[in-house]
Amino acid sequence: MPAKLPDDIPTEESIVGHIEQFGEAEFEYCSVNQWLQVWSSETELGIAGGWGSGKSMGGIYRATRLSCHHPGNKGVIGGYASTDLAATTQSDALEFWKEADLLEDFVQRGKYKVPTATLRCLDPETNEVIPNYFSEVLFLHLDDPDHLRSHKFGWGWIEEAHRCTQKARDTLMSRLRLEGFEEFYSIWETWNHNGHDRLYQYYFNPEAMEALKKKKRKAWNSRRGINASTYENRFLPKSYIENMENSYSEKKQRIFLHGSFEEFEGQIHEGWDPLVNVVDLNDPEFTKQGKLPYGIPETWNRILALDVGGTDPWAWLWGAVDPWGNLLIYDEINRPGTRVEPFATEALPKIGSLKFQSKVIDYENKVVAGELRDHGINFTNAKKQNKNDSIFRADGYIHANSKHSFPEWHPRFGEKGAPRLFISRKCKHLIKQIPQARWRKKRGSDVLENELDPDSGPDDSYHAFLYMLRELPRPSELEISIIDHMRPELSQMSRMMHFQELIRKQEDEKRKWSMNMGTGWKPPGQTTFGIPNHLLEKVQ
Repeated sequence: MPAKLPDDIPTEESIVGHIEQFGEAEFEYCSVNQWLQVWSSETELGIAGGWGSGKSMGGIYRATRLSCHHPGNKGVIGGYASTDLAATTQSDALEFWKEADLLEDFVQRGKYKVPTATLRCLDPETNEVIPNYFSEVLFLHLDDPDHLRSHKFGWGWIEEAHRCTQKARDTLMSRLRLEGFEEFYSIWETWNHNGHDRLYQYYFNPEAMEALKKKKRKAWNSRRGINASTYENRFLPKSYIENMENSYSEKKQRIFLHGSFEEFEGQIHEGWDPLVNVVDLNDPEFTKQGKLPYGIPETWNRILALDVGGTDPWAWLWGAVDPWGNLLIYDEINRPGTRVEPFATEALPKIGSLKFQSKVIDYENKVVAGELRDHGINFTNAKKQNKNDSIFRADGYIHANSKHSFPEWHPRFGEKGAPRLFISRKCKHLIKQIPQARWRKKRGSDVLENELDPDSGPDDSYHAFLYMLRELPRPSELEISIIDHMRPELSQMSRMMHFQELIRKQEDEKRKWSMNMGTGWKPPGQTTFGIPNHLLEKVQ
């Protein structure tokens, strides 16, 4: 039995307390735009959303409604890369369906071993399970859209659509041919704002939409663009918003928080300041008691990142994460070479017996990784599929946060306005390459029109830097550091007591979040006042 669409669009006032039941789970909308994402009847939806705006959860609820309220339906959730999809949207969707007691089965099927969820169906009027009626949801990577050609779907969702091609989108649209569901055919695309790209032109450009309205009235009437800002999500903790505001430049705030479609241009990392981001570890200030008198503590988590070269330089970077979530990149190797052994010989003493959170390498260099393994250096694959995500993550670490204090080991301890990234002066190549990075000008591509310009100059160390940053939480997920809530003059005992009190407050905030967001949802990031949980154990 098809679900009946609500007659009236709710207001910002009426959306508060508007709770719907999906099986055993309750869902309360975070904004009117999220409600529109779930209930709009247009065949084509484009949802451009700021970080934390609720577009991904809105997509999950729309997928749940179209599947569970329409027995026998078959839908697909697609993304550019299967690894990214599995770690994000797929994981969140499965968690919600389990909590709602809607997940009948989850297996890998077919030639390509496609992850497939079988969902129980519900009577939309009573919310009761309809016995022996099911729908299917497939999770597909769209870097090869030909995987779609053997399927017939009733709906499709493209997550991070700005990374996927027009061909992938058109192929999915052509597969909306599941018999009996013609009235409910639906395709929607979600993405973070990416300037005036093809998605903006298709869903939001007023001139293009007006022209389409005159030529194809029916097609125009079946399309809707939704622009959601971060501020619309009333469930986001105040600390998350504030940290976003303080981690990025005004322009990036307009794009990623307010929902502006303005273009990226010029220098990528506008907040780079060598007087702040670069430190001299040989400076006497760093050898005084209370700074780094004996070098970087062995208890700090280490990360090693490698961008393999050849005729181009090999770029090795050593980083250490302090107990407050700040990254200190303290050493590098950067030179060309065709043999692995000389690099391994130089790198091994720098690795020593230290424990590393991760050692990451470009996964395309399997032969090199094997040879390094033979020399006792074991790498895992770097997360490099979404370069733009890495760039924005890096930018948040580079940008000086007006609310963030310099850490205890820094000569400016106690002052506000610190970044989360510090680089040793000896890492000359990385220091040169970060400010050189520029946005690529449009060249007619329909994918990632706002990305790193390969003609900016040497970028080997910069790429290794991006690999390293993908091993860390987004800065927007890190709350204000614990030392920002403490006075530097307090004794160690007083600080520890204050620390324990902050932990109690954090737990209260988590409980409130869980109650507001509904069953199965979590706050952004697994951190406690800027301290990742894997580091928290080291300072308690």
